[in-house]
Formats: sequence, structure tokens, C-alpha cells
Amino acid sequence: MLPRMIASKRLPFFLVALLAVGCDGSSDTPDAARSDAATPIDAATPIDAGAPVDAAGPDAGLPTDAGDPTDAGDPDAASLDAGVPTDLSFRVVDATLPEGVGTARGIELFTSEAALAAYFGGVAPAGVDFSREHALLYTEGARPFPGHLASVTALAISADGARLLVDTHHRAPGASCEVLGLERVAFQLVAFEATPTEAMERAHTTSAFDCAASGASENTACTATMLCGADLICGNLTRGASGLCYSTALWDAFFDPTEGALVDNDVTTRTLTATGLASVDVDVIAYVELTHADPSELRITLTNPSGNEVIVFDREPAASPLVLARVPVGFSGDEDVNGTWTLRITDHAPGNTGTLARWGVEIVSRWD
Repeated sequence: MLPRMIASKRLPFFLVALLAVGCDGSSDTPDAARSDAATPIDAATPIDAGAPVDAAGPDAGLPTDAGDPTDAGDPDAASLDAGVPTDLSFRVVDATLPEGVGTARGIELFTSEAALAAYFGGVAPAGVDFSREHALLYTEGARPFPGHLASVTALAISADGARLLVDTHHRAPGASCEVLGLERVAFQLVAFEATPTEAMERAHTTSAFDCAASGASENTACTATMLCGADLICGNLTRGASGLCYSTALWDAFFDPTEGALVDNDVTTRTLTATGLASVDVDVIAYVELTHADPSELRITLTNPSGNEVIVFDREPAASPLVLARVPVGFSGDEDVNGTWTLRITDHAPGNTGTLARWGVEIVSRWD
């Protein structure tokens, strides 16, 4: 199958990318930005922010395995038996996480707009009235895209009124599903009437979407919630909320593994050839891995076989090594995919050197 073929080409590169910080060089938000956050959940199995699952529970018809509830030996867990928790209503808030944020599994409780804004890179998502509400973020971390969905299924106030109890659900793509090499964070942000200022996970459940049995058929609509059937890939989800199911024969990844020095204060140009695809692009993902004394001096562009050059990275604050997995903005969806792709790395300042370790493109195509 194609996924195994692609994985054999790029597995080491993605293992590095999974561990990397955001492309803008940000790491997890500093403690100061999370001063009112709950203690993170212990790490679970190692997602792009998927469409929210209905808060009532996992997808209908999908098998759900009950996860282990909070450890009964935990002193916090023991307090749950002191009385009956009170259910709390909540609503899902539309939000987009900044690159590099939410990459670890956990829950975060926000009791002020300033704290939420700090977590989201300076601007809080609209839709939370902090004069009477708090917000809770549940994330399953960075996962292969699409298909991983994170949802808050229930909230309650502990019997002693001290804690917010959170039930969560993670839906993953099953073994018959196809996913891109790209990773995005699976998360959900919810708002509720302000009560406790501490939160803990009470229960966690998981399920898997069976693409072979329930996936959409070729040339029909697909979303992060409704994946495609076996041997099909959902195209256009990197550019919009919905797409179409395409044969995996129209999807491939191409890499240039040759390591080489970056030209100081000048332009480094590399090329590779894509073949065997359909005629025009549906999704284009750029992968770049390099080291440099100061990546903020660099501008990186990608040019497709039609000659359209778009920006991948432009002198952003970043740490070295720089590991990028990005969807460049500017390809039209109606341009050639077979042929020569060109990567240009421009160093805008003298004195610092670096090395390009590897780069490539992943492409989903269609017939024009």
C-alpha cells in the first residue's frame, strides 16, 4: 500500500519532525502564560486540529473502549467518592491553535482572557465571556492528519466543589485509513459557567474510525470527521474544511536526502523531480530540515513545475535545528505537479553558516 511506501521514504525525517518545536521557534507556552492551568495529564499514546466530535460522545456506530478512569489510588481520585459530582453544561468554542502550541497531550483551564490570549499567541479566541465563564482546552497533541479528533464529552463539579472534572474522548483513524505525513494538533476548546479554578481528567475513552467499513467512496466528499474508504486519501483538507476522496495512486512524497552546506549571505538552490501523479495539485506539503546559527536570517521558498514560487518560511524567530512541515499558501490548485520542484533558501545576513539536511514535497493530485 502507498502509506507503507511513503513511510519507507520518510520515516526518519518524520520522527525528527514529531519531536520538533513549532516552525516559528516557539515551544510549549511558558508557565507564566498558564498560571491558572491545571496539572497536565500524563502523556498518552503520541494531531492537526480536527473537527470537534459531538459533545454527547464518540461517533455513532463506532466501537468505543472505555479508558481507565483516574487512578483510584490517587488522593485526588479518592475525593471523588466523597459525594455525587454535579454535571455542568458547556459549549464548543471555535478556535485555531498557533503553530507549535498544544503538541503535548493535556488539559488546560483558563480563568482569564489574558491567560487564554497568552496561550494562543497573543489573541484569545472569540466566544468566551470571562465575566461569567471559564474555558477548558483538551488536546491529544500532534497527530498524523487527518482523522484524529479530540472532544470533551462531559464536565462536572466535584462533590466538594473544589474541582472541575473532565471526561475526554479521542477518536483515531483505524488501520484501514490513509493519513498524510503532515501532523496537526487534535484539540477542543469549550466554555462553561465559571466555577472551580482547578481541573482534573476524570475519565478518558478512545475509538477508531473504520475506513474500510464506513469511509466515503472515491470522488465523494470527505472531512476530518468523515474519512475516505480504504485505499483512498482525502484531498484538499490542508486547504479547507472539506475535500474529495482520491485514489492513493494520485498521492506521493518525494525527497532530496542530499546533505549540503547553505551559502552564507546568498541563495542556496536545490531541485527534485516529481513523477507519476495526475496533472494538478490538490495538496502540497513542504518538508525542510536544516541547521543554522540563526534561522531567523533565512527565507525559504518553494517553486512548482509551473513556475509559481511561494513562501515556506520568512525570517521567523526559530531555533536550530529547524524542522518544517508546512502547507505553503499560494499554489492555485490548477498548476502542474509533475516535473521540477525548486527549493530556495536565502541567507539575509553574513557571518552565520548552516547545513540543509533534507527536504521534500508531499503531493495529492487530481486530473485537470
